[in-house]
Amino acid sequence: SSSIMIVVGAVFLLAVVVAFPLKEKRKQQLKESLLSHVESHKQMTKPKKFVVGVNGAVDVIVPALELLSKLRVEPRRVGEDKPKLSSLDDLTDVFSHFFAKGSAAERPFTNKNLFDRIVQAARSINETQLYIGGNAALM
Repeated sequence: SSSIMIVVGAVFLLAVVVAFPLKEKRKQQLKESLLSHVESHKQMTKPKKFVVGVNGAVDVIVPALELLSKLRVEPRRVGEDKPKLSSLDDLTDVFSHFFAKGSAAERPFTNKNLFDRIVQAARSINETQLYIGGNAALM
């Protein structure tokens, strides 16, 4: 809009300068000056590049104790928070820690084979509920 007007205005002035009777050297100086202005303005108003990401996931909601039972593990009396999970011990530690507080947590699971096993166990529970999840889906 305004940048287009400036560029159009500069091009118009360039046309006037070229058509107006001036000494050739002065015409060339004005032409170069206007072209330089247009070029620098183009560089200043280049569109910014940005990326739009879409994130979606399926949240699987299951009765926690039934899932732990299917995995043949039991919650602990005292749990422990961990930044990531890679074993069933990590899972029961973090579950026990947050369950005792009555809160939820999300942690990355780094062991793909074990994660797949947990997902299969969750799918086999009759009360399994699936929801579209992920922050982008909620926004």
